[in-house]
Amino acid sequence: ASSEYVSQLFDFFDIDESGSISFGEMLQGLGMLSDNCTAEDKMKLVFLMADLDSDGSVSLADLRDLLMMIQAQHAHPELKLQTPGGKIEHWGGEEDRAGGLAQIFAKYDVDNSRTLSFDEFCRFLEDNAAVLSCSLDLVQSRLDSGG
Repeated sequence: ASSEYVSQLFDFFDIDESGSISFGEMLQGLGMLSDNCTAEDKMKLVFLMADLDSDGSVSLADLRDLLMMIQAQHAHPELKLQTPGGKIEHWGGEEDRAGGLAQIFAKYDVDNSRTLSFDEFCRFLEDNAAVLSCSLDLVQSRLDSGG
């Protein structure tokens, strides 16, 4: 998933889709990581991170990959995720034998498409602010380390 992540990040910065990143595009992309960036823009960046196949939606596998990258970066043995009803569920990464993530995912997939649209994904992030902040930390650390 690492090369897909880099590709998604590149596509995010390459606003004019020229195949290269201009200085202006780089500044605009880095600005997305600043504290002055809107919450929606930050969620858009995390959505693009999660949508590794660039199909415009986030699948359960995409979400699982994002959460596993967060766990690896932050050395969390498990994440506490909140459902739309406010219930806290524990997700244990690859050890998610009970299917807790699938149950959480289904609660946000309001149109039953088996994928999360941008709006559905934003509701997930609004309920799970730690996923948003940890994802942004992940982007920042990748930029700081050069990939």
